[in-house]
Amino acid sequence: HEHVSRYIGEPPWRPTYTGRLFRICETVAKMTARDGNTTKTKAEDAASLDHLASIKIALDAHAIVAVTDTTGKITYVNDKFCKISGYRRGELLGANHRILASGHHPKSFFAKMFKTIAKGRSWHGEIKNQAKNGSFYWVDTTITPFLDASGKVTQYIAVRSDITSRKQVKEELRAHRDKLQELVRAATQALQSKTVALEEALAKEKRMSELQRQFISMASHEFRTPLAIIDATAQRLQRRAAKNRLSPDDAILRVDKIRSAVQRMTRLMESTLSLARSEDGEIKLDIGPCDIGAVLREVCALQQELSPGHTIICDVAALPDTLQADGGALEQVFTNLVSNAVKYAPDAREIQVSARGEDHDAVISVTDQGIGIDPDELGRIGERYFRARTSLGIEGTGIGLSLVRHLVERHGGTVVVQSAIGKGSTFTVRIPMQIPKTQNRPKRGDARRAA
Repeated sequence: HEHVSRYIGEPPWRPTYTGRLFRICETVAKMTARDGNTTKTKAEDAASLDHLASIKIALDAHAIVAVTDTTGKITYVNDKFCKISGYRRGELLGANHRILASGHHPKSFFAKMFKTIAKGRSWHGEIKNQAKNGSFYWVDTTITPFLDASGKVTQYIAVRSDITSRKQVKEELRAHRDKLQELVRAATQALQSKTVALEEALAKEKRMSELQRQFISMASHEFRTPLAIIDATAQRLQRRAAKNRLSPDDAILRVDKIRSAVQRMTRLMESTLSLARSEDGEIKLDIGPCDIGAVLREVCALQQELSPGHTIICDVAALPDTLQADGGALEQVFTNLVSNAVKYAPDAREIQVSARGEDHDAVISVTDQGIGIDPDELGRIGERYFRARTSLGIEGTGIGLSLVRHLVERHGGTVVVQSAIGKGSTFTVRIPMQIPKTQNRPKRGDARRAA
């Protein structure tokens, strides 16, 4: 042991150096075994020691070497060990390797290492240590147990190589790889988002093209009728005026027809523009206290005046006095529903409008005994430009109910349709009584004017 600690310390336990260390130990053992034997000359002993010293110098220049006893106490360190750890030799001798612990490795890491070398087997691995100044460094480590003649472990020799630079390069490469992967991932997500946005835009464009086609088809039909009425009536006025056969009553009657046709065209254009504004978000609800009962009574009274052949029953006594809503928008909603009830019930003269408060909602129903709607078409009621098969031959655009649904949903409400062919329809609107006010309140009546 004296010769080993003096001349060789710890040779590094790589394959290149293992054989050298064994040869050194064999030489020391032979020298110890022949103490007192005068058959060998002092020159031979000196040569052997010089050989050992040369090997030790070579190993110390290459490796970080330490020797510990079976309890883990450090009994030898070379200069390279002191330099990399920052500790003086006196601070290390007698200490445990835990003095270098960095906290990086779990307890199981060292437990497995100690279990291996305690059985007399060598252990190899990479360890992260902490120097005296707090900095960290990595070492590639081989620990080899030394056994006595009986196979019992007497000490451990640890040979280490500084691999801090290599680990740093590896860590930098990993960081660059992670950054590159993140950039690729972000670029992929951005590309996917753009792809989705383009697909949605394309789908919207297709829908708009289809809606435009439907509108052109519908408008060409709907406009043709009132224009024909206007033209024919104007021609009659012109002929009768030319022959001086135009009485005041006849003039009033024909002017009324012209005005009716113009109003029909105006309603068509206004409904189309109103729906377009609402879907583009240009109509801002003006939420405030609203007497929904008064709105319903006004709508029913106006429609009764326009449709004297029908009886419109308005029962709103069960409604609360006020709720938070846009009165102009709701007037548009119920004007469409009541006028539709009249239009699609030409032979059933009674229209029922009833309203009540239920939980935290106002519930308003408009019921007619008209032509009804096919059950398989109920789900499409409220689609833009959609008209039921039963409406064939009755003027309309399919815009009004789409606007109704949009304005009710903007209030946080719902529209439910119940109908049967030949038995009529019931449209039920449910609107919350309390709706948060919008941040950007337009002037009161914007929704009314847009409608």
